[in-house]
Amino acid sequence: HSDSDLLLKIGSNDGGKGWFNGREVWRFEDPTGRGYVPDQDVVEVEGKGGANRILFKITQYGNRWAFSARFTDRNGKPVYIKQTSRQ
Repeated sequence: HSDSDLLLKIGSNDGGKGWFNGREVWRFEDPTGRGYVPDQDVVEVEGKGGANRILFKITQYGNRWAFSARFTDRNGKPVYIKQTSRQ
């Protein structure tokens, strides 16, 4: 696989942080929280050929909890990500 530009689309209730290949790429911190909406935040990331690492830390301020993340290409077409075991 080769390197490619990807869109990381994130939805959360409430906030959190996200890292892609060791670099913080997403953060939403608001103590009043927010309701979940799919794809409410969009971040550009560069996927490298081979394995890529993604990590999220989600904060919960109350009520219900929800989170989603997905990758698309620049045209919004979903990108298949193969999950591998933790190393």
